[in-house]
Amino acid sequence: MKGYTIILFLSLNIYNVFSQIDMNHTNIDYYFNLLENKEYNEAIDLIDNIIINDEFTQFELDTLLYFKGYALYLKNEYYNSIIELNKSIEINPNNLDAHFTRANCYKELEKNDLALEEYTYILAKDSLHAGSYLNRGNLKLELGDTLGGIIDINKSLSIRPIEINATELSENYLMSGYEKIQNGNYIEAIQDLNKSIELFPSCEGYFLRGNAKGHLDDFRGAISDFSYAIEINQVHEDSYFFRALAFEEIDKYSEAIADYSQVIEINKYNNEAYFRRGICFYNSGEIDKGCLDFSKAGELGYTDAYKYISEYCK
Repeated sequence: MKGYTIILFLSLNIYNVFSQIDMNHTNIDYYFNLLENKEYNEAIDLIDNIIINDEFTQFELDTLLYFKGYALYLKNEYYNSIIELNKSIEINPNNLDAHFTRANCYKELEKNDLALEEYTYILAKDSLHAGSYLNRGNLKLELGDTLGGIIDINKSLSIRPIEINATELSENYLMSGYEKIQNGNYIEAIQDLNKSIELFPSCEGYFLRGNAKGHLDDFRGAISDFSYAIEINQVHEDSYFFRALAFEEIDKYSEAIADYSQVIEINKYNNEAYFRRGICFYNSGEIDKGCLDFSKAGELGYTDAYKYISEYCK
């Protein structure tokens, strides 16, 4: 996911070389303005015109091919980007910016072994390449290597703390917290999610922390976090659903019914929401409403509902 990727650490050397190329009264600022405005085709055409019409050294051609590959990467044309980056690297194997963008392409294509190999190659050449530490760390987290991921991310932060903003660091802790929930390490997950929320309060951060608290039977704390998540995203189906579960656990059935109803309003095919709401209606003494919800849940494929109908709706 690009959200977890620092796109580019542009070397001053390549910036200077590109700036010195005769670009028919254009310059690097124009190229990056095109990228900023997401005019990727125009940026690619600009590079192609320079290659066709201008004289340049092999080193300059390496740079131009790299910039074309970079624009294709931003355009999400990862295979085509790799083709141009391969040409750039063939001319200049030490073009680490081209290696870095190619590694990011591999990451987006889920060619994880190639991405890890590329980031590691870059770090062997430049042990202070913060972007490679960060992206390799994020990839390790995605692959379940939590310790290795955190080590790489911390190394990246120690090199270039200014270039990694709060949102990106928050996402790192978010991913780590998610992995720990998956592994049943709920207390450690909460600690990571605390850091994520402190850096950048997000719906996902509050939702995951509420999830971890629910696993620890801290239902009121979970309700509070799910409520914060809903404040940020008022149509977050999972936050309503899990808050309803937490309300059930402390016998607040009317609040649970309201949340399950909200889930159904967001997604009318959520059969489990009908089933759980039916249980709440039943426990509140509204037998007919409960049985109708069991019936709807069964109709939508929640087959266990029919067992409840047989036992409780005669």
